[in-house]
Amino acid sequence: MDPWLTLLLGIALGAVLGALCTVIVLQRRAARDGAATPTVDPAVLEARHQVDLAELRSSEAAVSAILREELASVQATTDALREQLAEAQRRGREFDERHREEAAARTEREQRESKVLQALAPVRESLHDMQLKVSELEAQRSLQHGELSQQLRSATESEERLRSTAESLASALRANNTRGVWGETQLRSVVEAAGLIERVDFDVQSSISSDAGAGRPDMVVHLPGGKNIAVDAKVPFTAFLEASQIPATATGAEGARRTALLGAHVKAVRDHITALGSKAYWQGLEASPRS
Repeated sequence: MDPWLTLLLGIALGAVLGALCTVIVLQRRAARDGAATPTVDPAVLEARHQVDLAELRSSEAAVSAILREELASVQATTDALREQLAEAQRRGREFDERHREEAAARTEREQRESKVLQALAPVRESLHDMQLKVSELEAQRSLQHGELSQQLRSATESEERLRSTAESLASALRANNTRGVWGETQLRSVVEAAGLIERVDFDVQSSISSDAGAGRPDMVVHLPGGKNIAVDAKVPFTAFLEASQIPATATGAEGARRTALLGAHVKAVRDHITALGSKAYWQGLEASPRS
């Protein structure tokens, strides 16, 4: 509270109390004067005035004491209010300072963020382009995955057909007659691929007579210089087919069986060569090489 306002309040309160005391003293004096006789001795009156004056002074002293107490209380209240006001002003200054610091920090942070965003603008564009490229690649991958799945299905179907054909061929080759026809067909394909012409460069199923008896090779090839060579395409194949059904990486009993079958195939081929040599095809041909 303002000290001048406190002083004015104290003066006004003292004036009111003083007027009240004066009114009380005057009322008492009037009462005594009214009760007294007109012939009172002046000395008595003077004594009465002195008493009244003493009472008035006593009242004024009491009022002054009360005013001093009230003034001290008002002063203490004023000091407390002044301290509270100072504390509020200090807190207000701290709040303003903190608000200014926060505003400055926020402005600086926004400026940094703006600079970062500006610096990251090319990166954002690159990421956008990359996202578009990834989406495009994903679409292409999905399309290629579908095409690959279709190709895999086609390959699986082709493999299944090939396996079925191979199984059919293997089953057919187990029969001697079928294996012989297949061998003759492959032999014809080989010589024709080499540019030889039937009945000019080779003959098929020609009969040959020799000391060993009549023979019928699958093909007689006419070589330059009037030379001839007999070719027989038939070959033992059963053991080899059985061995080919066992994986080459097989071990144990299966591996031993595969090795035994291959050995049996080698022996069968050797015996077949010996049997072909015993037919002596060269004896029935002109200028044919001997075995």
